[in-house]
Amino acid sequence: MPESPDAWFYLACAAARLHRIDEASAALKECFGGAIKKCQEDEWQRRALATRDLDSFWCEEQQEI
Repeated sequence: MPESPDAWFYLACAAARLHRIDEASAALKECFGGAIKKCQEDEWQRRALATRDLDSFWCEEQQEI
């Protein structure tokens, strides 16, 4: 289900838990892309920020900046 933000979101969570930051980032981009098409981007961004599985992802991303 490539158009489904859900599938990409859960893939991003799994990749982040495995510390595969590049894969998590790519999956989140796909998730947000699907969410934009459904006019749900804000909902998915809030969900991503509130998901503990992605905590390590945010920390890694912040360290790279």
